[in-house]
Formats: sequence, C-alpha cells, structure tokens
Amino acid sequence: MCLARSAVAALIAGCLTLVCPEMATAQNYPTHPVRIIVSSAAGGPLDIVGRAVAEKMAAALKQPVVVEARSGAGGNIAADFVSKSAPDGYTLLFTLSSTLNVNPHLYKDLAFNLKPITVVNYSTQTLFVHPSLPANNVAEFVAWARKEGPVSYAHGGNGTSSHLVMEYFRLLAGFETVGVPYRGAAAMVSDFIAGQFKVAFGSTSGLLPQAAAGKPSIVETMLKWTPLLLQGFALNIAMSFLAMAIGTVIGVPLGLAQISLLPPVRAGSWLVTQFFRNSPWLVLLFYCMLLLPFEVHVGGVTIPLPGWVKSTIGLALPVMANVSELVRGAVRSI
Repeated sequence: MCLARSAVAALIAGCLTLVCPEMATAQNYPTHPVRIIVSSAAGGPLDIVGRAVAEKMAAALKQPVVVEARSGAGGNIAADFVSKSAPDGYTLLFTLSSTLNVNPHLYKDLAFNLKPITVVNYSTQTLFVHPSLPANNVAEFVAWARKEGPVSYAHGGNGTSSHLVMEYFRLLAGFETVGVPYRGAAAMVSDFIAGQFKVAFGSTSGLLPQAAAGKPSIVETMLKWTPLLLQGFALNIAMSFLAMAIGTVIGVPLGLAQISLLPPVRAGSWLVTQFFRNSPWLVLLFYCMLLLPFEVHVGGVTIPLPGWVKSTIGLALPVMANVSELVRGAVRSI
C-alpha cells in the first residue's frame, strides 16, 4: 500500500548521476569497449536505467558498452573501484548523487577522484507499507508507528536516499526505527512483497507497480509470464537450429580443406578447426557478444546485428569446427 510521497524526496533523494575518473580528453575516444559500473545490485531501478543509458551510448559511440553491478556500502564499493581505475574514460560510474555528496560525510577517509559527467534521471521516494498493517493513510501509519515502535524498515544502504528520507520522516513524525540495509532495490522489493518487512521508503518506479497491482496469485503470474517464456524458448530453439545449419554449411568445406593437396590451405584449415573445436563454447559466445559490432555498414547500407544474431554466430563456431573434423575423418576413411 502506498501511503505518501515524501516532500523531502526531491531534496534528499537527489538524482542518478554518471561520473568518471579525472581524465584528459582524447580526440579519438572511444577506440574499444566502455564499462559502466552500477552501484546497486542487478535488477533494481538504478541498474535498469543504467542499462538503458548503456544501450544509447553504444549506438552513439559505435562501441560496446558493458554494464557491471558492484553493490554495497551505499555505493562506496563501486565509486572506489571506478576512482582507482585508469583515468582514460573507459570505466564510468552510474550511481545515486548521494554517493558523492552524502557518503563523504558519513564515512571516514573517502577520497573519490571522480568527475561528474551528467545528471541522467531524477528519482522520487515513496513510503510503502505492507497491506497487513492497520494503516490506510499517513496519519494512521504514524499513530501505529508511535505505538508499536521501533519500526523495522528496509533501505538501500547507509547514506542512500531511502535511508535518509525515512530517518528525516521519523524525526519529524516522532517515532523510532531500525533500518535493515539491502545491497539493491531488486532484493528489497522481493522481500517486501513476500512480507519479510512491513515498511520501506523506495523508488517509485520500483515499488509503485506492486502497490497498484497488489500481490498477484501464482496463476496470474504464470499467465502473465508464460507468453514471454514461450517466446524466449522458441527463440532459443530457432537459434540452435540456425547455429547448427550455419556451422554445417561452413564446416563441410572447411573439413575438405583439411585434406587439401595445398599445404598452406591444409595447415590453415586444421588450425581454424582445432582452435574453435577446443575453445570453450561459452568463451566463444562471450567474445562474439562483446567484440562484434551492433551494426555493420556495407556499401552505404546499415545492417543491424542484434544480440540473438551475435549469439547464433558464437554458437555456430564450435559446430563448424566439429563438422569440419567429422568431414575430414569421413573422407580419410574412404
């Protein structure tokens, strides 16, 4: 149940900020993939917005932008990692503004050598209580909290907006609290829905949909997600067949090239076969996803390379190598 949006949220919650280590500008930047370090766990609002930003950056910069979550200590872990990275602009930090303007006042010996790039998004904080509590508005909640306190509540870490807003609210309302820190909003939302705790200030985008919809039943959840699961399952099957087809088409001539009468052709084909046959397929898949561009330009025509295409190519490489070895052995045995 959503009770009220805090009026101090705009003052304390701050914003989502993209920052980087102090660096000198390079004219040809970037020349290789860029990393964005997100200061919360995967699946939360900060991570979701960070990945949306990364997608737009990759399209604009024509280089892959990889998102990596490093949660904990109210954003200090991620900020410290980025601050100590090479000041070349290839490791960026995506975090709450409180990491930079609040944490230095809460923790000792923080020395983040970071330069803000831009404000990406403003986030509001909303007070949520579990439906099991006997409160239908702010006044009833405050009366309940004064009577039943101290109130246990969840927040995203010391110094984060969800922590500071609740502490400010309870000082104004006059009740006691016990904060339970979480490493990210995703885990906090899951535990809130499950009833592990009853009160939280959280991101409106993270908790408001749950408050509006209520707790769905198992049947409702299955009906909601089944079409998407079936779509993903069908895509995986299609990618598997396509990878086998591509690998077979390329593997047959590669296998014949292994028994070529020309030594350079024979040696090169054998080397390619052995390399892709003995490389872990997950490693090949990872490198295809990371190194292949999002689009290619041929004769003025732009050809997109979505993720499923790059995944199919990565899966086709070991198929190609194994088919090549089968063809070589089959022909040799005749």
